Amino acid sequence: MTGTGCRIGEAAALTEADIDFENRMVTVDKSLQYHDLRIDEYYENTIKTEAGERVEELPGFAIDALKRVIIRNKVFDEHMADFPGGRLSCF
Repeated sequence: MTGTGCRIGEAAALTEADIDFENRMVTVDKSLQYHDLRIDEYYENTIKTEAGERVEELPGFAIDALKRVIIRNKVFDEHMADFPGGRLSCF
């Protein structure tokens, strides 16, 4: 968020496909919305205005942070596949 000025919902809706690591760019074109802060009621929506849709250049620290998050998420997904409902001993 600091590197791009993304709002919380915009940052939460980003996927790996939205990030161009080679050119250090991110496409912001959706937002994660919620109703009454209930996790089962989160949904993806478009940005509120066309002007809000944008492609932003990512600074080096943001690229590094995103790469770490992607790796961490893959490790977490693998752990949950191996131990569904189990303890998170590696985190």
